[in-house]
Amino acid sequence: MATSILISARILGVALIALAGLPYSYWLLLGSKMALFSACMLGLFGLAACVRIRANPDTLNGKHIVVTGCDTGIGLALCQRLARHGAVVYAGCLRVNSDGIAALTKEYPDKVFPIQMDVTSDAQVAEAFRQVDDRLCEGADGGHFLWALVNNAGLQFSGDVELTTLGQAQKIMDVNYFGLLRVTKAFLPLLRERPGRLINVSSIRGRCAWPLAGPYTASKFAVEGLSDTLRLELARFGIPVVLSEPSHYGGATGMLSDEARIRAEFEQQWTNAEPHVQEAYGREYLDAVCATVLSGAATSHPNLDPVLDDLLDALASDAPKDRYLTAGTNSPWLDAYKWQAFARDWAPATLHDAFNSWFSLSGLRLPASAAERLRQTRRGWFQ
Repeated sequence: MATSILISARILGVALIALAGLPYSYWLLLGSKMALFSACMLGLFGLAACVRIRANPDTLNGKHIVVTGCDTGIGLALCQRLARHGAVVYAGCLRVNSDGIAALTKEYPDKVFPIQMDVTSDAQVAEAFRQVDDRLCEGADGGHFLWALVNNAGLQFSGDVELTTLGQAQKIMDVNYFGLLRVTKAFLPLLRERPGRLINVSSIRGRCAWPLAGPYTASKFAVEGLSDTLRLELARFGIPVVLSEPSHYGGATGMLSDEARIRAEFEQQWTNAEPHVQEAYGREYLDAVCATVLSGAATSHPNLDPVLDDLLDALASDAPKDRYLTAGTNSPWLDAYKWQAFARDWAPATLHDAFNSWFSLSGLRLPASAAERLRQTRRGWFQ
């Protein structure tokens, strides 16, 4: 690459020397034509950047792929898509006898192989690696290679940072970040052999922070940073590292549909909160946040197809994108989450925070006593 840049620079230098002897009128004519040519080329490059021809997923036929978090949601749906296109899938599950993966194994007995894999367990991840390695070594042709590892396993909690328990925050980091890191380190030797590719399922919340999901957002920011680092480090071995950043798919994945679990998590937050924290926020506020979270399932994208399409392109493409930011709401016109993520890179923080707070917190009110104390405190700053 450095050589091509040097050659291009020399050609440009020779061209400039040749153009230096032209009369002024020629410069004006040439300048207008070059401006038109540059505008056309920029337009073509912009169009090419927006329009991407997806890779044919049938090229995954016979490829061996490990996917974590396959009990439900994205992992289970991805296993089904991959098996349909002929890939051999090692489905890491927290419960290998769960209904979804059991039905999928029955439908594709020679394509889907469930593996017990709690990503927070060193022993289970090591055993999963051994099983995959043994199966890859089978075959009359001397064995197979691992085409890809898809780190999909994840948890989500909601609530204010001050109300979220340390146990909840620790659990979500153990699964979403340390679990991903544990599985990646275990399977990198297999990815290096071909080499294969590494795909980490992050979230739009790894690009932009919203209120009421602090620990989850922190875990996804950690995944983004780790993935960027791995992309730089593993390029030496020819291993592409890809980030999948789904937007609002909580209803389609089932994360926002389990009402009993969500209510239990908020009840745990309230029970473990200190009295002064309970007084500051109030039970009505906590219940309102819980209701807001539960209502999020209705505004989610109705299915996982856009996420699966992007994941299949990341798996099948000869030149996968570094990031797949997948829009997803029930709105046919606008994904506000995606546009906020874009705006974060260029809008002033005050403007972005103001819109973000209005978008996420406008319907939530603190107790009157807490709000009055806050006003008194602010007045005291200027006295």
